[in-house]
Amino acid sequence: MSGILVFTNASEAPWDPNWIRRWFDLLCRRAGVEDTPAPRAAATAVSLAVRNGAGLEAVQKIAGHKSISTAADVCLPA
Repeated sequence: MSGILVFTNASEAPWDPNWIRRWFDLLCRRAGVEDTPAPRAAATAVSLAVRNGAGLEAVQKIAGHKSISTAADVCLPA
């Protein structure tokens, strides 16, 4: 697998995406945030990163966007 794996265990093996989803949903419920899809949370995270000084190229790589224009579409206000 090429690229950066965001969710890995101590052995650097990827975690099961279903486990990540269940864990994320549990944390949202505990925080009182209902029905928050992970992609929306990820878009918010990268938008905040750009707003706080992260470059679009860095965000593009972290988010796994194929082009800088996709990263700009997600991260920058219309």
